[in-house]
Amino acid sequence: MKVIDIAIFILKKTTFISEEEKKHFINYYEGLKNEIIDVEPRFKNLTSIKYLSQELFSYFQESSGDHINSFWEEILKNKLPFERENKLVKIIKRKKIRNEIEYEYIIDTLGFYIENGLLNDGEIDIINSLIIKFENNSSARS
Repeated sequence: MKVIDIAIFILKKTTFISEEEKKHFINYYEGLKNEIIDVEPRFKNLTSIKYLSQELFSYFQESSGDHINSFWEEILKNKLPFERENKLVKIIKRKKIRNEIEYEYIIDTLGFYIENGLLNDGEIDIINSLIIKFENNSSARS
């Protein structure tokens, strides 16, 4: 349950989300931890494990911000067998930033991906050109 402990630790110290959101997430992760520890025998199967894994990682896969990056850095530091889904690769393959949400995601996570060697130089160049194109299109619309 180290991964849940990391999630709770990161959430407790972040200033990125409100205190109310923190309480909600911490209660949720503590409940999830208890659910995993006290799992009924009929739920000890691969399908249930995959479902719980999706539940556990959905926030940390789909959100961005310093606390999200800190979570994944702790996962790497602790050599846990989990990886962040590389959404940037999908954007690179499509060669387009679709909207402001994807743009903000890229801006918030690019440093993490570069620092941890998750992108090669060619991918970084493509992302940078996509950012410039998106920013130019956005300013033209304004």
